[in-house]
Amino acid sequence: MGHEKIMSALLDLGFKRLGKDSLHEELKVYVEVPGSILEDSDEKYINQIITDDQFRLNVIGIEDIIKDRIRAYLHFKEYNQRDWIYQLIKRHLKYLDISYIEKTLDVEEKAIFTNFLDLAKEVNSADDQHFKMTSFLEKNHIPYTITEGSIITIPARETYYGFTMTPYYMVYTYMDEEDKIFVPIRSKYLTLVELIEQLEKIPYKEVKDIRKIITYLHQISHSQIKE
Repeated sequence: MGHEKIMSALLDLGFKRLGKDSLHEELKVYVEVPGSILEDSDEKYINQIITDDQFRLNVIGIEDIIKDRIRAYLHFKEYNQRDWIYQLIKRHLKYLDISYIEKTLDVEEKAIFTNFLDLAKEVNSADDQHFKMTSFLEKNHIPYTITEGSIITIPARETYYGFTMTPYYMVYTYMDEEDKIFVPIRSKYLTLVELIEQLEKIPYKEVKDIRKIITYLHQISHSQIKE
């Protein structure tokens, strides 16, 4: 009942209904209105807010939102949830009830949560960089695949280029052979600066989005220098 009232109010404000969600095309605002109580949620994690005009709002707790995003990612293949899960854990890490989240997730869901939790804690900074790079590619609609576990593969006109952020920096060339598909350009690992230099050698006509990738890698490099 309350959900439908909210959806109706959004229509009055100029939103267009898209299933359970709403989109305001002019403002470019997307609104998702979940149910009052999410699956396996605990009411004690619901935050109550009183507005200046004395309206009472119940806000779903961060823990339950994270669980809901993980389930959407795993069971409904909503891969755009990756960044949401990461950012929610990262920003609220200090206050999260981790034990509550873990005990209410199944084995597969818990494994995903643990992975994002490690990334948020930067337990492995290389894995964190790999995650941020793939998220960047997805946000910018740059096609890629993950080959051999960690090689970020970018299609070119007549071949492929690959590079890794974890467990080390490396650029790979494509070899159309049965035993080896991607071959590292050298035996010694690259530095991030060297990785950028190697990618800069790829012609723009070969990979049209290569400049976007290089620009983002420069941002990562600058952030490392500041640290």
